[in-house]
Amino acid sequence: MGIIMASIVPYMMKTVAGISIRIEYPFVTLMNALLAGVVITLIASISPTLKSSKLNIIEAIKQN
Repeated sequence: MGIIMASIVPYMMKTVAGISIRIEYPFVTLMNALLAGVVITLIASISPTLKSSKLNIIEAIKQN
């Protein structure tokens, strides 16, 4: 969503105000953002996974 907005805003500024802005996304920055997202997702999933692994299957189904 952010990349889409960052692509639309310069186009709108050029159309409305005649201001030209060039935005670049370095490959390393995109890869770092992707890696950070994966790491954060994995860390956030550890606690629920450990909690559900300790439950009995029947209890886990009843709680949902």
